[in-house]
Amino acid sequence: LEGPMPLEQLRARIDAAAPSRSPVVAVRIDGRFTDLALRSVERQSPPYRPLGEVVAHQTEWRVAAATGTLIGFRFPDATAGVEVPGYHLHFLSDDRSVGGHVMDITLVSGELAIDPCDELHVELPDGVGLGVPGAADRDEIARLEGGGPTG
Repeated sequence: LEGPMPLEQLRARIDAAAPSRSPVVAVRIDGRFTDLALRSVERQSPPYRPLGEVVAHQTEWRVAAATGTLIGFRFPDATAGVEVPGYHLHFLSDDRSVGGHVMDITLVSGELAIDPCDELHVELPDGVGLGVPGAADRDEIARLEGGGPTG
């Protein structure tokens, strides 16, 4: 992949490259990136708070440029309650000095690998309840995940 390619355009490129038959897609891009906006939330323990409450206390930081790996998943709406629908991406620099949940990023250049997933295996800790599949508030998820369309 050659950029500059902002996050929304990068998501569209991944969507175009992913087989339409596979709603769950694992994504990895090794490359050079700029304008990284990353976040991390504090460690959680039972009883688990809603995502909106957790991200209200997140730590955010910006990185001008880094070489590393962008990795994550694209989940369909039907996985709401088990996973966050849309894209969930993390970044880790090659030197392991920078990493976190991606709120924004621009690809300069990189190699894209996609793994369509025909199965989704999830193990839940005791006491973790599920939401209603398909009941995702996509606007709220987009806000919490870092803006832009989630799917």
